[in-house]
Amino acid sequence: MASTRELNYRDRLAGRIDAGTPVIDGQALAAGRWDELVPLALGSAREHGFLCIDLPPGHRQIAGTTLQSAAAFFSLPDDRKAAVRDADATFGWTPSHEEPAYQPGTVSNVESFDAELPLIESADDPHWPDVPGFRSAVVDCWQEYASLADRILELLARAAGIEPMFLVNRCSTRELNTLRLLHYPGGPVPSNPNEVGIAAHTDFECITLIYQTAPGLELRSPGGDWLDAPVAPGRVIVLLDDMLEHWTNGFFQATGHRVRRTLEERYSLVLFIAVDDGVEVAPLPEFVSAGHPPRYAPVGQAQHIDDEMTRARNQM
Repeated sequence: MASTRELNYRDRLAGRIDAGTPVIDGQALAAGRWDELVPLALGSAREHGFLCIDLPPGHRQIAGTTLQSAAAFFSLPDDRKAAVRDADATFGWTPSHEEPAYQPGTVSNVESFDAELPLIESADDPHWPDVPGFRSAVVDCWQEYASLADRILELLARAAGIEPMFLVNRCSTRELNTLRLLHYPGGPVPSNPNEVGIAAHTDFECITLIYQTAPGLELRSPGGDWLDAPVAPGRVIVLLDDMLEHWTNGFFQATGHRVRRTLEERYSLVLFIAVDDGVEVAPLPEFVSAGHPPRYAPVGQAQHIDDEMTRARNQM
């Protein structure tokens, strides 16, 4: 898969993702029905470049509650949202048009509320907005979706043919995870192609879980086609990220993705599952041979995030 710096956000949309794309039953995932699910996950990850998960009812309810809280927060005047903005812009509110430019010259029309582990663990942190039920909804979403992510990591490890708990054990501390609540305003689509929802990129972590309320997300297939991502109630899209591609030496390719500007207002919940700080990520021996030498130098998660974010900010 092309890395973020090699993607072209101007590439045309080739169509919609096929309705026949496998969908993984979240209840079967929770029950660990691996014989049933591993072939589905392997085929979807290799052929389509992502996974789709139909959520169990409890997860759907948590997503709905969190989205309601997100809508209440984003409807506040900017001065009230600015009161929960971190000085270093690593958590709390980020205004529209300040998302890093993953592609040179692009402007992202999205605002966000970002939560990291220190914020999740602190009930009295001043970066929590004064919106009834907001903190409890975000904390519940973090906990439930991180638990779901562990099952997805085990599923992907089994699909890759490596030790089942390899990924779970190296993404266990949550210390570099981020939960993002994103709001894309609707309205006329600008004629300037540099004005986007979010420009094309791959995510820097191990996997990403995305729950979206409306179309707009576009995914790049392993074959290089940009396709409109499916939207269905209670369905999470799982992106494969840079660290997973590095560990598997390209056997699983990181999912290129972007968000277009749309007439319809759009919200999404995004949980980035990161590799623990201090873990060195390099191609595993199972994916290295004379015909497939290592494609990636060893790197830590924090360093990779810092390198990629610095590059993105320098393009704004």
